[in-house]
Amino acid sequence: MKTVHLIQCLCNRGSRDRSTSGQRVFLALLLVVLCGCSGHRSQAGKWHNAPVDKETGRAVMLWLTYPDDFAHPEKMRPHVLENDYAMLILWGFGEKEHEFYFFDSKKHRYFYTEDPECFRHVLRQLPEGAVVEWVQKCAAPFYYGMPEEEHEKISQTLRERKTSAPEFQSTVCVCEATGLKFLEANRVLTRHRTE
Repeated sequence: MKTVHLIQCLCNRGSRDRSTSGQRVFLALLLVVLCGCSGHRSQAGKWHNAPVDKETGRAVMLWLTYPDDFAHPEKMRPHVLENDYAMLILWGFGEKEHEFYFFDSKKHRYFYTEDPECFRHVLRQLPEGAVVEWVQKCAAPFYYGMPEEEHEKISQTLRERKTSAPEFQSTVCVCEATGLKFLEANRVLTRHRTE
């Protein structure tokens, strides 16, 4: 049974139940914490420490490989976070159907999940009026193919927090890159194959 259904059952029980409303709410919140945002442990999100680029001191969002360094993964070039907050959404782009990253530059950390609701929950925790970058790439965006309904849910969550886009939006240029490595990916994604 999904966490949402358990919460509804706990919060809507009849008056004949001896437990107080406060106890039911506490139990419901405990279930959310134990089961993750959506009730599916495998998809629940988690905060991680972000790698830090030695040259700039900024959090790394992903790495790019180029023809001259593809054979040397340690030479992959980092793409760093330029703003305080950023989100990167991969839709049918990598190893999984969809993946969501949220970056917090000040704390050098990122949140990763495969669950859209869990991702929106993190966005709801943003300070009101925060400047949030939506990481794009040249040509089609990373989230190309995302259903309009899902795009609108994320946009609505950002509007509710009164967020704005930064003056400077970094774009990941993949024109000359031979591959990309995302933080939660086990392999380098290339144009022709996965290594």
